[in-house]
Amino acid sequence: MAAAAAVAAIGTVVADNRLQGRLGWVPVPLRLSTDDAKSLLATLAGASITVVALVVSLTMVVLSLVATNFGPRIIRNFIRRLSTQVVIGSFIATFVFSLLALVAVSSDDDARFVPLISAWVAVVLVLASTGVLVAWVHDRAFSIQTGNALVAIASDLYGAIDRQRAELLRLRRSEVPASSTPATAVAVTAQLSGFVQRIDVAALVALADRVGAVIRLSVWPGDFVTVGEPLLASSSPLDAAAVEEAGRCFTTGAYRTLEQDLDFGIAQYVEIALRALSPAVNDPYTTMSCLGWIGDALVRISALGEEPDGLAGSTGELRMVLRPNRIEASVATAFDQLRQIAPGQPEIVIRLADALRTVATGVSRPRVRVACARQLDALERAVAARVDDPLDSERMVAAFATARAAMELPLSRPVGP
Repeated sequence: MAAAAAVAAIGTVVADNRLQGRLGWVPVPLRLSTDDAKSLLATLAGASITVVALVVSLTMVVLSLVATNFGPRIIRNFIRRLSTQVVIGSFIATFVFSLLALVAVSSDDDARFVPLISAWVAVVLVLASTGVLVAWVHDRAFSIQTGNALVAIASDLYGAIDRQRAELLRLRRSEVPASSTPATAVAVTAQLSGFVQRIDVAALVALADRVGAVIRLSVWPGDFVTVGEPLLASSSPLDAAAVEEAGRCFTTGAYRTLEQDLDFGIAQYVEIALRALSPAVNDPYTTMSCLGWIGDALVRISALGEEPDGLAGSTGELRMVLRPNRIEASVATAFDQLRQIAPGQPEIVIRLADALRTVATGVSRPRVRVACARQLDALERAVAARVDDPLDSERMVAAFATARAAMELPLSRPVGP
């Protein structure tokens, strides 16, 4: 935006120069003297850069508030918002335009020059930027509301699910016979410590196809790896060029991303829910909202279908063995921590049981239902040791019974006295 403003400033100054001395076409109220033009453009430039500083300061306040209420991992969602980039860019562009137009003003008697077009275009830019500022204030107030922040996470997560669905459709699935397990010899190790952000699975399959090997992945997006930790093993030795090529298929970084790590979206909800239950925040309604979104996210992830245990190459032969039980890991990410702190809060326990029921009724995959049943069993055991109030016990028994009916499993032990 600043570069575009610089080009526009040069263009308007050139137009002003060509029309120099032809003020008949300019209405009298719009005519400016050199002093007027300098004062106007200097004021607009100074005001624009001042607003940029104000916007940056307010953005830091918002990010601090977000980090406190929602957690530091949610900050990236707010930094990436287009509204902040547009409002800062618009005022910087106005500053650049006004500054360049101001430089063009000349008050010398022999070469007096007043860039009228540039001056009034700068005024228009300031008015437009002011409108953008008003819209930005509204967007900031809108985005930090809890419900809207949760929806924003869901939007990013569901987009990642759709991209992963498209990627799965491009890959050829393959069964993994027991006899095809590759050697445990490490073929590729991590060169940098950090979170695995992306694995180019298609490129690895193509590499394995070319060298005639079967690759077993040792990590998955979202895992933290240290230098020297194995990333994959191969059924046959790989030469130095193949090892280097395989290493380039792994992207590591300082933080987790949603590009292939769907559990990261669920983890963001869990973090918000845990913070909401802390004594400093004490906002159980936010936790209940998070549990609703967690259940919906797990249903959507499960809708991707059974994860392939292996992938085939162009000839149809097994070329890659993937990490098993990934959906079970997603269920554990969603419910383990919340289940551990929920027993002392009956309303949260009921919502946890409802979320498990939502997942069980929304999927047809037995593995998902079994994982949810194990979570429900653990929750019942924890609650049975801590619930004393008969009314709370009655409500939780009803929630557990409804959840177990959805899972088509027999009722477990009684809860409470």
